Amino acid sequence: MLIKEQNAIQKKWSPNRTSIGLIYPNTYRVAMTSLGMQLLYFLFNSWENFACERVFKPLDSEVLPYSLESQKKLSDFDVLAISCQFEHDYLEAIALLHRGGINPDVRKRDEHAPLILIGGPSPTSNPFPVLFTPDVFFLGDIEPVANKIRLALEKETKKEKVEALSNIPGCMVFNYHYNESGEWIGKKVQSIRTKNLSDSFYPIKQIIPDNVKGTKNEPIFGKAYYLETDRGCSERCLFCFVGHCRFPRIGRSLERLMDIIEQASQVNDFEKVVLYGSAVAQSGILDKLIEFIVSKGYEVSCASIRADYLTEDLLLNLRKGKQRTLSLAPETGDENQRFAINKRMSDETIYTALKLAWDIGFRRLKLYMIYGFPSEKEEVKYN
Repeated sequence: MLIKEQNAIQKKWSPNRTSIGLIYPNTYRVAMTSLGMQLLYFLFNSWENFACERVFKPLDSEVLPYSLESQKKLSDFDVLAISCQFEHDYLEAIALLHRGGINPDVRKRDEHAPLILIGGPSPTSNPFPVLFTPDVFFLGDIEPVANKIRLALEKETKKEKVEALSNIPGCMVFNYHYNESGEWIGKKVQSIRTKNLSDSFYPIKQIIPDNVKGTKNEPIFGKAYYLETDRGCSERCLFCFVGHCRFPRIGRSLERLMDIIEQASQVNDFEKVVLYGSAVAQSGILDKLIEFIVSKGYEVSCASIRADYLTEDLLLNLRKGKQRTLSLAPETGDENQRFAINKRMSDETIYTALKLAWDIGFRRLKLYMIYGFPSEKEEVKYN
């Protein structure tokens, strides 16, 4: 099936352009629901001397991986940038490299193989399961050092590229930080964090497929535009990566978010706005943002919201935005256990939020729960 997409870019390949294969180690449906994929694709293609094309996990396990834009093989690219959102993506990434004829062991690749760069939440939290796979890990947010990365990738040879990358904050290079046995020999590498989200690069244009409704390629949220409201979290729940590696929360201003929607409506055709963020309600502007989105004629989809941030106005605006399911994350049914993991939220707070949601008209509820805490009581596990 030929997928018709809004805003896809296909640059002409030439010896003067560095080619980047942007790999999302999952299917098209999952990949095109990722805001990170959109951001990287439009960032890399905004660089004049670069051509970036997307690579996904084929639906057919017998099909070799190739780029969507011009059907290039993995070995045709100068750089392969792999975005790993979850730990399972490591296995899929290695499998894709292997099927594409690229040795997944950096120690066995030569100067002629593409430079492999792995980034995303998984390597930022723990790169060690695939320590020997990439030439370079990137830890954290790319926006603050994007220009430095561009200059490094413009170097002539792969060796020069890797050496230049090794001097950029957030980049962890195997040959510069580890020996053949995986023992640490280099300087400490810290993940990079964006300080001002409102001023950071944002993909106003986004790729939105037009002819995939009802197929295996339809993105999870359908014909939607993705709006990142914030990054990180200030709650510090003990079980959560975000509150520790991405502390404190930073957010975009209401004015910037409204401006993004205004601009996006001019260059994209979409039906729904999906709000991305790990703490979307903490800013206190969510109800006003949703009210604005609804006034522009769009539906709204919002991720899990803490029960103690739910208000009547917020719930009413979500209903006006045609959100049908309310998502909460109590984590456990035992209040004492909840406080023990620093999810400081009482049962009464959750019950009050649920009653308010019911009274406003919500009839579908999704609860995120974690099973098997070490201190969890047996009756909680089975009841």
